[in-house]
Amino acid sequence: MNDLASKLKNYLSGKPNIKFVEDECVPEMAQIVDEFSDFVYGFAEFLEDGSFSSFTIDLDPNKELEFMRNARKSEVTSNQLIEMAQRFAEDFCYRKSYFNALIEWSSDSYTVIFEERDETLNLSIPHTGCSVSLNQFGDIESATLGQKMYHLSYPDVKINKDQAKQVLKTESLLQLAIDVDKEINLVYHPNHEIMGVSVNGEIETVSEYMGVEDAPHTSIKQVFVTETIEDMLGLTSVHELHEDNGLLKRWIDKQALIGEKNVEEMEATILIEKDGSREFYESNVDWSKGHQPLSQEFLERQALAFLEAVVGDIHEKYWLEEQLIELEEDDLSDDEELEDLFEPSRVFTFIRQHRGMKLEGFKATIDVGIYSGIIRGSEIATLDEQALDALDLSPKVSLEEAEEIYFKQMEMKLKRTVENFEEPSVYGLSYIVDFPGPNGHIKTINAHTGKVEYVDSGIIEEI
Repeated sequence: MNDLASKLKNYLSGKPNIKFVEDECVPEMAQIVDEFSDFVYGFAEFLEDGSFSSFTIDLDPNKELEFMRNARKSEVTSNQLIEMAQRFAEDFCYRKSYFNALIEWSSDSYTVIFEERDETLNLSIPHTGCSVSLNQFGDIESATLGQKMYHLSYPDVKINKDQAKQVLKTESLLQLAIDVDKEINLVYHPNHEIMGVSVNGEIETVSEYMGVEDAPHTSIKQVFVTETIEDMLGLTSVHELHEDNGLLKRWIDKQALIGEKNVEEMEATILIEKDGSREFYESNVDWSKGHQPLSQEFLERQALAFLEAVVGDIHEKYWLEEQLIELEEDDLSDDEELEDLFEPSRVFTFIRQHRGMKLEGFKATIDVGIYSGIIRGSEIATLDEQALDALDLSPKVSLEEAEEIYFKQMEMKLKRTVENFEEPSVYGLSYIVDFPGPNGHIKTINAHTGKVEYVDSGIIEEI
């Protein structure tokens, strides 16, 4: 490890002398420590065979050492970021790796990706090489090495990229949907189930790759509520409302407040928080384990009642995602000590819909304590209901017109891809959707205006 520390120090701000201090509980982890002062810079990870895997500098800017700040000069250019990351890749990657992309996450955060290459087909191999994260001064703040061992298969390539594009045209590649990302719009977006086309001409889907199907959902009958939100969170007279500013409510157990001076730092017993885009609920009230778990049916009714109390008219707004695993008493917790502290709960997921149209990524989750029936946690995404109700669901741009826009900008590109989710070290060949134009990948096509919105990938430079 001394040789590794000597090599790694050259990539830390100020080039401090460092050593690795192994974690006694997790042998694959080690702290990165100053050799003389024992100041902790961050941590490193290692594989089971002892080889270096990743490192992260984890410093509070206020605790950063003066010599590290003094070592900084000025912000660097994109080319300089790539050059600095390239040196790291040459020093640490398992094999020769090539520049793949420079991504800007924010004005002070960048990632440079390097990947190994299949020299036979001149194709990059994903998840190999390394990814290096830097700040605007060119300091490397973290880095992760890719797969060390892998296998490349060479299936017969029976179709070319133009034929793969024709295969894709036979599928329902675009879907009509409601976009609630920034404004509420009716759009066409790519079918996220379709991954690409295999080299033998077959459509590849997420379900086949992952080996799982989307959980089925059911409609909801009208729900009538008999308790308040606070009642369902377990609020009683033993709890005192300590904070209420309209967006945040905190109740604390009165007994815990006795003699306590730093009330602001105390963990809330019951918490309600709203930020305009979501509502968050949490309850840590006491509970008793001295009886059998409540039935699945009762827990589901509690979740439905809570969502109705918060949102209202949920039979018109949500579908209930079906529970694929039945509640089994023997499987409630693998850690009895943990169960003594936190009541086991059942999670119910609700999918937001509008007039039968699913709102992508818009869900509500509700955790119900299996012994008490108390709502232990919930996160509910919110939106402008008036704008949603006013949305015209009749497209002015036809599906055929949207597909013409999409396919005109799209091409298929032969790439190395992971063959099976369960065996990520085996790479096959597939044709993947690619947008070679300057705007990048199409995110949505407005179904009323035909305006195209592109994915903001943050990619500054890419091979």
